Amino acid sequence: MFKKILFTTSILLCLKVCIVNAQTKKKVDSMQQILPKQKGIERIKTLNELAWELQKEKDSVGIKYAEEALKLSKQERYYKGISDAYSRLGTIAYRQKNYEVAASYFFRVLVLDKEQNYEFGIARASNQLGMIYKRAENFTKAKEYYLDALAIFKKLEEYKQASQVAGNLGKLYLDRENYKKALQYYDQQLELNKQIGATSRISSSHENLGDVYKALENYEEALNSYQKVEQYYLQKKNKKEQLANIMIKIAAMYDYLDEDEASKQKYYDALQFIQKHKTGDLGALYFNLGVLYRKLGKKDSTTYYYEKAEKLLHKKKDKKELLIFYNNAGNRFRDLKNYKEALFNYNQSLALQKVVKDSSVMGKTYASISKIQRALGNLELALVYSDSAALIRKAEFDQIKNANQYQIASANAKKELIDTQYEREKTQNKAEKQLIYIVALCIALLLLTGLFFYIIKAKKQKQQRILAEADLQQQKLIAKHEKEQQELQLQELIKTQEMKAINAMINGQEEERKRIAQDLHDNLGSKLSLVKIHYQSVEDNLESIDEEAKIQYDRANQLLDEACKSVREISHNMISGTLSKFGLIPALKELKQTLENVYSKQNSQRIYIELTYHKLDNRLENTMEIQIYRIIQELLNNIMKHAQATQVNIQILKLEKGVNIIVEDNGIGFDTTKQHKGIGLKTIQSRVVNMNGNYLIDSGKGNGTTVTIDIPT
Repeated sequence: MFKKILFTTSILLCLKVCIVNAQTKKKVDSMQQILPKQKGIERIKTLNELAWELQKEKDSVGIKYAEEALKLSKQERYYKGISDAYSRLGTIAYRQKNYEVAASYFFRVLVLDKEQNYEFGIARASNQLGMIYKRAENFTKAKEYYLDALAIFKKLEEYKQASQVAGNLGKLYLDRENYKKALQYYDQQLELNKQIGATSRISSSHENLGDVYKALENYEEALNSYQKVEQYYLQKKNKKEQLANIMIKIAAMYDYLDEDEASKQKYYDALQFIQKHKTGDLGALYFNLGVLYRKLGKKDSTTYYYEKAEKLLHKKKDKKELLIFYNNAGNRFRDLKNYKEALFNYNQSLALQKVVKDSSVMGKTYASISKIQRALGNLELALVYSDSAALIRKAEFDQIKNANQYQIASANAKKELIDTQYEREKTQNKAEKQLIYIVALCIALLLLTGLFFYIIKAKKQKQQRILAEADLQQQKLIAKHEKEQQELQLQELIKTQEMKAINAMINGQEEERKRIAQDLHDNLGSKLSLVKIHYQSVEDNLESIDEEAKIQYDRANQLLDEACKSVREISHNMISGTLSKFGLIPALKELKQTLENVYSKQNSQRIYIELTYHKLDNRLENTMEIQIYRIIQELLNNIMKHAQATQVNIQILKLEKGVNIIVEDNGIGFDTTKQHKGIGLKTIQSRVVNMNGNYLIDSGKGNGTTVTIDIPT
């Protein structure tokens, strides 16, 4: 009976796959039939659609259609067709793991779409470039492109595409272990998917959220998210593999929650399901069962399931899958803080990576080992592994970084992707026709005396012309590239001069503060003190002064005391009196208290400023303390003026080789892609650059603002 059910299920599944493939084939066949009858833009649209439908094919059919669409689009000067064709070619190159060529295509799309103000194309290319930079682990660039894409897709109400980009941002932050941000973007993805009513996408969003909650060790929320995914898959007959794997995740959450019986039962349910339907990650299931039995102290069962998991992968003879298994095993033991077992599995994975010459996960493996060594207190060894991981990431990025956005696969002459000068192409075609006419005339005149000779000679001349044209074209591209480099250098020089001017202004402000404070203290203060002495000399004759004059005298004497006190306070504040006497932290505490009080008086609501610091028992160098104080003061002033925030968190951490500062508020945020008038941010940037530091502003409308600053010591 079981065999009949299994056979029937398999037949139905195969039929469904065949129906989907048949529908796709029918659509492709229909487009291929109408293609010969089409001309101009309609033909270009069909060619690009065919390229999209056939992009997953192993042969170059999709490339052929995209290249023809590109050629026709250039002839018609149909810029959207050019953009779509480049995008198809880039997507195919990305699927073929030819990332350098893919990056070149996507840069080309971005430049063209910005020239034509084609917003959908700009967003599409930005998302694709974000994917390229994510692979290179260039977090900053990937984030910039993803955020640009997300903003444009939301503006255009393209919620399906916006959902995909939000998911990409969530994965980006998850890989960086910034779980707060990952949660934020996965929540956005879920809301966008709810707007378009895509149940399968909603399910994927819940699984993503479950992964983040797991990383945050909020296993109850992770379990809740995974169970929602399970309910969705239970309703879908064609999601057997996904259902099996989500059952394994649910069992693992029970394990993390120490609900051992529930975990074991769920693992056995998953095992029965996988054996019944012949699908799912059986190796992961066996391994997780081994981990559970190890926790329960059952050594025989532990060994049994570990060996079954390992044998299963060895039997498949897939060393790449086996190295990933060892890497995942290392991750699991690291989560359990069993560092000895974790290191053993990581080293097994590294050994296999060297055998199969696969470095795709090596950087992450080294980074994981570095964290373990740091947890074990082996700081020097941790630094060695951390540096190795950084070198691998840099090597991967350099390959993509060298892809010039103005040079598209020049080694492949058939693509001719770098030629966008349409007038020149027209001239070249005309010249070729004239040359062919001349050659044909010569052949006609001399046919009897050397037909074969002239044919060979004509071919040789044609080859020489093509080489000369290619050389000329290359020279023009080099000249254009040099001009662009000069423009970039000029912009950098202007920026440097501007930063120098701001630095000079800041230094001038500090000097002016000191000068005014000194003048107040030495000049006006001394004069007021002298007046005070003269007043005191009058006290001996107070009895001879009438009562009203005595009242006026006392009042004037009181005002004089207050003036002296005010001069001292102003001079001390001008040179940051608390800062000079007691150091950075007491000065910031005083600033925090002052700003909270001032804000509550000027506004209908209060603002709460939280200051946390670490390893700042000893004072920093005096100039650095003043600069850090001014930076935080300027940031807080900006928040008070513009952010409409009710909560501000200031974190200052003294590191081994520097100081890390994070200022975060829950205000209305702002668009960091737009230039903002005012000297505040430029002053902060100048102070940071002047100390050889760097800073990052992470904000968006309605999402608050986080400013991160690193200053070397």
